[in-house]
Amino acid sequence: MRRPFLLSRRRTLLIPIERFTAATGGPLDSAEQAKAQIIIEDVSALVKAFCGRDFALHTNETVTLHTEGLSRLIPWPHSIRPVHSVQAVTADGLPYTAYEVRSSGLALMGDYVPAVQATLTYGYAEVPGEVAAVTLTEALYRFGSEPGVSQEQIGDLVTDYGLFQPTLSRDSRRLLRRYRRSIRTVRL
Repeated sequence: MRRPFLLSRRRTLLIPIERFTAATGGPLDSAEQAKAQIIIEDVSALVKAFCGRDFALHTNETVTLHTEGLSRLIPWPHSIRPVHSVQAVTADGLPYTAYEVRSSGLALMGDYVPAVQATLTYGYAEVPGEVAAVTLTEALYRFGSEPGVSQEQIGDLVTDYGLFQPTLSRDSRRLLRRYRRSIRTVRL
């Protein structure tokens, strides 16, 4: 099966630096602000990679959609959901007007074609609340810990941080599941 669409490689932040600064409880000096910027970029990239989408609004963007077998319904690829509108559809460079927009995908009503190019508006005008909350929580955790430091000891007081891993926590992955592509089993 061919991949219908590749995720945009934009380096957009899922939360603004101002929200992060407010969550830390105070102003950040220039070194802390630079560190926070890098951490927010990294966590944003982890969240986008886990979910398979970039959480940005794409306006009038053309994507290639491939049919599966002889099916007349081309499901919207996970990476471009939600789709808000379809501006135009072409097949082999010619306008293709015999289609119907459905919530589940694009229904082809005319002659069979193996692929179409659709100009769409899709994505999110604002980052969903759960996604922003996970990004903020993960960024704050990383901001407060040092890579490679697993334990600190001051006198008799020992703090164990566990291993620093470039991945999302189990709770964060659980919260983000609804934005991730799911695989379902159908019994016959």
